[in-house]
Amino acid sequence: MEQWQIDIALKKVCGILKVANEKEIVFFGMGVVGKLLKQKFDMYNNLRTIGIDSYQQAEDVHSPELLKGGKKKYYVIVTPMKNYSEMERFLIEEGYVEYEDYCCVYKTNIFRNKEIISCDNGNQVVGSLIDMQLELWGEHNSITIGNGVVGNGLVIVVVGDYNRVIIGENCIFQGKDTLVAEDGSFIQIGAYAKIGNNVYINSKRKSTLLLGEEMIINKRKIIVKNQGSLIMDKENLISSKKELIMD
Repeated sequence: MEQWQIDIALKKVCGILKVANEKEIVFFGMGVVGKLLKQKFDMYNNLRTIGIDSYQQAEDVHSPELLKGGKKKYYVIVTPMKNYSEMERFLIEEGYVEYEDYCCVYKTNIFRNKEIISCDNGNQVVGSLIDMQLELWGEHNSITIGNGVVGNGLVIVVVGDYNRVIIGENCIFQGKDTLVAEDGSFIQIGAYAKIGNNVYINSKRKSTLLLGEEMIINKRKIIVKNQGSLIMDKENLISSKKELIMD
């Protein structure tokens, strides 16, 4: 489990209070991820939420039986990253409605190995996702992919609203790289960039990251934060030095 996956999940569950309508918050699934999210959520919001698990019960962890007939009382956050379908089925059978009464933290719009895509919620996705994966966690985002991209298992994660990601020219990526755009950021990769192996690139909170011309990136991590900017063009590196991390 990567740190960015925890960060994204925490951001999503912290927004739950807006739709919970004064219901008690329940975390369904007390594995490693569930316990961590519950702990951080309680700390940040000064709350004491309820933990529920099908396989382990303790003084502060209850059986799913607690949720029966509790649609009007509880808002349920389903925490598992993969095997959440059985929990969701249980909630639906008990009358819970997705988003209104529960949400699955890691249930996203995930697209793999598709040529041309169009999405709802104001998202626009155009191009090839062959040998790549796209995860969408927001609305009004624009993702454009083209010009001979190879992919090599690239994972593109778009979090929040009004992000733009443009990938073009002769990019390769070379294996197991992650590209994350958050909260109104702009990422553009073009020309002859190759990137590298296991590279993590993140543009946060209205930041700009432009990579182009005859570039080869061997950095393991590039993070631009808080409306910062990083521009790589030809042999020049220009940075605003605002919250820039490179290693």
